[in-house]
Amino acid sequence: MSNIIKVWMALFLAILLMQLANGQQSTVVGILTNVAGFGTFAGGFVMSAFYAGYAAGSIAAPGIVERIGHVRSFGILVAVGVAAMGFYQVSIDPVTWGLVRAVIGFSLSGIFVVAESWLNDQTANETRGRVFSLYILVQLGGLMGGQLLASASGAAGGLPFAMFTALMALCIVPVLAGNTPEANRHVPHPVGIPILYRISPLAFVGVVISGFIWAALMGGIPFYGEAIGLGSAATPILVAMPILGGLICLFPMGWLSDHMDRRAVLIGTASLASLTAVIGLFLGADSLTTLYVVMAIYGALTFPFYSLAVAHMNDRLVPEQRVPASAGLVLLFGLGSILGPMFVYWSIGIFGPWGFFVVLFLSTIAVAMFALIRMLARPGAQRGGAMTPEPHVHSDELPPHPTP
Repeated sequence: MSNIIKVWMALFLAILLMQLANGQQSTVVGILTNVAGFGTFAGGFVMSAFYAGYAAGSIAAPGIVERIGHVRSFGILVAVGVAAMGFYQVSIDPVTWGLVRAVIGFSLSGIFVVAESWLNDQTANETRGRVFSLYILVQLGGLMGGQLLASASGAAGGLPFAMFTALMALCIVPVLAGNTPEANRHVPHPVGIPILYRISPLAFVGVVISGFIWAALMGGIPFYGEAIGLGSAATPILVAMPILGGLICLFPMGWLSDHMDRRAVLIGTASLASLTAVIGLFLGADSLTTLYVVMAIYGALTFPFYSLAVAHMNDRLVPEQRVPASAGLVLLFGLGSILGPMFVYWSIGIFGPWGFFVVLFLSTIAVAMFALIRMLARPGAQRGGAMTPEPHVHSDELPPHPTP
């Protein structure tokens, strides 16, 4: 673990600063959509616009990386995000804020494509689960810190906007000043979305639903918190609870997936998360402490989904596929994320506050069932990178595996 941190310290620090900014702005904006009286539909539009931009950024990023490399791509995409954040206070209305959120989503998505293809290019299958878990752990640490910043700064006035804009600008410094090994400039082979599904149906579905759950929590909890009357001080703490749970469990889950079948880990965590959502549905109203514990456990079980699914997919890729595949996976995450806040807002509008837990239950039980189906369809033992090879995918879009 210490060697992983040493190699990737600069990139991880940059991602930490970026997610501090992202976590703070997402919660502040989520609270202000209610304060400004946007309503459930307009509020859902503002929060989901981020993920529409997120999907677009994942499409554009591979071309940028191919032309100018990872470091310069990172800097350009950070600049785009900082420029967008400056427009939040131009006008407080759903259209303006939706457009700002979309551009920020474009920026962050592109940064994730750069970072994840960079990590995967320099990581062996045998340690991929741990490296990616640390990467997601750093993201969650930033997001949780962002909630604390949102709670400390409040949502009113110019201070929160100045804080998250400055943090976003600073995240380029570690990448420019650090000595992280540059990724190889492979000539990329196109890997379309249908091909990603054929390579690994479970990784494909896991990434989509991971995006849905992530956005349902990050974009939906502020609205849910306001719906049950938590207020602007307690709501960020509720947002921080699943992040805290994820921080605790991410690396152990990554280690476990490097030593046993990643599909079995997904089945177990998704099943337990579904049970946790049911407990929240029936007991979450009992006390704020119960609600905090339920959300922490749910985050501990679901936030590793993305790193597990991405590792499962990258076990099956050759180097030339990493950048386009990373872009495809980020796109899938974004597509799932677009629906997350909308379903939470609509479900709360229809069923009341506890419609939130209905959405959480259905999404995790879907992961557990699909993973079980895939494991029964291909029962061969798979352990981290040393897996039973899947049948060859015949397609002109896939290059042959390199010979020794």
